[in-house]
Amino acid sequence: NAPIDYIAICSERNAHLIAAAPDLLEALKSCAAVCAGEEMSKSGLIRALEQARAAIAKATGETT
Repeated sequence: NAPIDYIAICSERNAHLIAAAPDLLEALKSCAAVCAGEEMSKSGLIRALEQARAAIAKATGETT
């Protein structure tokens, strides 16, 4: 049996969060790499922080 996909109703209140999900995932991966010591340069840390802040702003509907 194939898995069943469900269609979710998205309210406008959650639209920013859903649209930002891919960006949030990439930002989390970058932050995890920094925390794990895979990216120890200052520029890597700054890039991960900027990426995280931009994804958070997109998810919350704020402008940067």
